[in-house]
Amino acid sequence: MLTDLAVWFAQSQAGTWLQASASAYTGAAAIHVLGLLLLVASVVPVEVKRLELWPSVRFGWTWRLLFPFALTGLMLAVASGVVLFAAQPQGYLGIWIFAGKMTFILVGALAAMALQFAEGFWLQKRGYLRRRFAGGLSVTCWISTLFAGRMMTFSGF
Repeated sequence: MLTDLAVWFAQSQAGTWLQASASAYTGAAAIHVLGLLLLVASVVPVEVKRLELWPSVRFGWTWRLLFPFALTGLMLAVASGVVLFAAQPQGYLGIWIFAGKMTFILVGALAAMALQFAEGFWLQKRGYLRRRFAGGLSVTCWISTLFAGRMMTFSGF
């Protein structure tokens, strides 16, 4: 099923246009990097605070300031990632690094949503160990996503 969807994507008008247009693909790749930059640069300080490694800064302030940047980065990365995938879906599905990157994204996003649900949107409830675990998992997932993306780039994608 996933392979059929990849073939359909590659043969779609958007897929064929992206395959033929170097500037469109390059633009989508640049937007993807910008999105990941915003996401990771916003998430890491929040998670460092969540891990209690930055005691002088109040958590609520950090989260309220950086959350919009993280969300914008995630939306840019996902939207541009779909565009990049449309250009070479069968190629991406054929490499293990892509599957790893998607797993890190899924686990990172699900962990963030679970923590928000458990602790409240601004994480105002007390759950010290849960927050520390979620913070460590989040940092690990998003930095691993970044590394996997770079590995894909240098492996021919």
